[in-house]
Amino acid sequence: MTFSRCFKLSSYGLAGSGFGALASTGALHPAAVALFSAVFALSWFVDPGAVRRSLPPWIAGSLLPLCIAFAAIDGAWLSRSWPAALVHLLPLVTAVRLLVRTRGGDHGVLALLGLGQLLAAATLTGNLTFLFWFLLFLPSATAFLILLEMHRGHRRSLRRTPVSPAVPAPALQRPEPDIVVPFPAGAFAAALIGIALLVLAGAVPLFFLLPRVTLGLYRQPAGPTRFVTGFSDRVQLGRDGRLEPSDTLVMRVRTDPPDGDPRRELRWRGLAFDHFDGWAWTRSDTAARPVPVQGRFYKLEETAQGTRWIEQTYFLESLDTPVVFLLGRALAIGREAGALGRDAAGNLYAHRPRGSRLSYTVLSDAVEPDPAVISDLFPVPEEIRRKYLQLPELDPAIARRAREVTRAASGRYARARALEEHLRRRYTYSLELDGLAGPDPLAAFLFQVGAGHCEYFASALAVMMRQEGIPSRLVNGYRAGDYNPFGGNWTVRQRHAHSWVEAWFPPYGWIEFDPTPSPPPPARHAFMRALTDFGDAVGLWWWAGVVHYDSSRQHRAAGRVSIWMTDLGGRAAAAGRLVRDRWPGPLLSRSPGRPPRIPWRWALWLALPLLLAAPPVRDALLRARARLRRRKLPRATAVYLEALDLLSARGFGRRRGQTPMEFARSIGPHPAAAPLVDLTRLYYAARFGNPAPPEPGPDLAPPLRSLRSALKKNRESPE
Repeated sequence: MTFSRCFKLSSYGLAGSGFGALASTGALHPAAVALFSAVFALSWFVDPGAVRRSLPPWIAGSLLPLCIAFAAIDGAWLSRSWPAALVHLLPLVTAVRLLVRTRGGDHGVLALLGLGQLLAAATLTGNLTFLFWFLLFLPSATAFLILLEMHRGHRRSLRRTPVSPAVPAPALQRPEPDIVVPFPAGAFAAALIGIALLVLAGAVPLFFLLPRVTLGLYRQPAGPTRFVTGFSDRVQLGRDGRLEPSDTLVMRVRTDPPDGDPRRELRWRGLAFDHFDGWAWTRSDTAARPVPVQGRFYKLEETAQGTRWIEQTYFLESLDTPVVFLLGRALAIGREAGALGRDAAGNLYAHRPRGSRLSYTVLSDAVEPDPAVISDLFPVPEEIRRKYLQLPELDPAIARRAREVTRAASGRYARARALEEHLRRRYTYSLELDGLAGPDPLAAFLFQVGAGHCEYFASALAVMMRQEGIPSRLVNGYRAGDYNPFGGNWTVRQRHAHSWVEAWFPPYGWIEFDPTPSPPPPARHAFMRALTDFGDAVGLWWWAGVVHYDSSRQHRAAGRVSIWMTDLGGRAAAAGRLVRDRWPGPLLSRSPGRPPRIPWRWALWLALPLLLAAPPVRDALLRARARLRRRKLPRATAVYLEALDLLSARGFGRRRGQTPMEFARSIGPHPAAAPLVDLTRLYYAARFGNPAPPEPGPDLAPPLRSLRSALKKNRESPE
């Protein structure tokens, strides 16, 4: 590979990796991605100088101003976003430069455009895909800087030492003359990989040690935002058709202590609805009030009901909803969730950029209600009764069914559990909505179809609870999801969207009830499930450990390192005391009346460094290392170096500045002189002759054998 080809390849690597990172964010239209890819591939094979010369000068000169004008139109009317217009401008200018560049210096412009696209992609996405493009960008940038300096140094040397050509100039014209012929592409690639690894080795510690600064310039995530089913202002019943489950990722949740028990029913609470009109659930009071701050947390409750707390860390994807999810009765939420507000139903909202990702921590009280503590003698606040016992006019058969189910139960809590168990056992979970549309979809579900999805189960339970005098509300959120053993987290997708019921029972307050039977899990092969879990764990590590590595995580990491260093120091001190107290015992063998004796194994280990340092052993090791190095050298060079070693062992040393032929003729009348001269001539022919001879090079073995024989016969040292 020539120098010019390597230089072009490095500049294209810069431009291509920058565009690939930008395209992976989803900020570019697929048609624009396809068009640029075609231009990128075509420009490698065509001559951009010829393309520019074929165009009228006014067209070639107006392409860049046209790109800037298009960006202005895009920012003002098309996308109506100046950051988005700048993102669209970068690949457009890159495509123009690829097609109409004229000189080698334009490679530098391509490199800067590639860097600009990579930086733009870094502000637009935090996906693991960015790491792939960055790892491609890093060696390309390193190679480009090295080759660019070589190219500039070559041009400066030509300007300092002008040479008059012996032939007309047109015959010597070359667009980009090679500096090294042939260019050592293999050695350069190996050195490049080593340099890139050294750069990474130095950059990674700096990433974790430098103070964290968040500029917050443009944090829109990759891809379109998603409005998740179940998170609207209304939960509508009575629709026809079929609900299609989606595997779109919604969030990942880690719990501390880790909880991977599939039998445990974890539910990530989202929105609670209090008003039901017979067809839909809505919220009667949507005004959000600020939540008080205490230290690094938002304080949600004054007291805890139990001693078992669960800490959750949520990693939300780009959802088009301000809802903050949590587990059960939340006590506190980390301030990294953003400006937090809470409405009258306890729903939490974080005011953050539209569609941005979010990571936050929640501390929840995981107390399990004790039926023996719950009593109907505790008064229910009038505000709770008025708001959460509201019902429209419904089919009277629903109230009769509720009375039949709860006839044998004593107390409100027992009646609530009886209604929950009745719905779980007598009805079937289904995503088919046929037969549920009509004037009373809830009655159709209970008395005609007998099957539905979670919103019908939760609605039926909440309505029958209210008919039995139990304050209740419908809650939308998610089931626990799929547990990932590799990452130790729950992976929650759209198909895990779920509805359940919260009922008011003093002294606990709101208690969860879930009447929906568990749907069958999707059939997946064990290998594919493990592969998906591993990829998801890597993605979570990238997000939590790199993208969202903020100052709080940096402080926690520094604290863990400090604890580890303190523990290590304590262990080292303990080991030192142990060695000081017990080392003479196992090392020295004592016998009564005899001096201490060192065991032979220890004597061997102590004598080994002395043995390796002995001159004969050291010289033998050095010669062995020299032979190993010669195996990587050309045949002629290796043979000549072996001849020099033979002569050096007999006292014939080559002086500094002495050419090989001068050295061969300097040994005078010695019998080894003639074979050494022959060997040197063959070495010259192989080393400095035709680099690509039509036939195999000269055989250096016969003169080397003659040299050995001459040195063996005459062992006298030179005078």
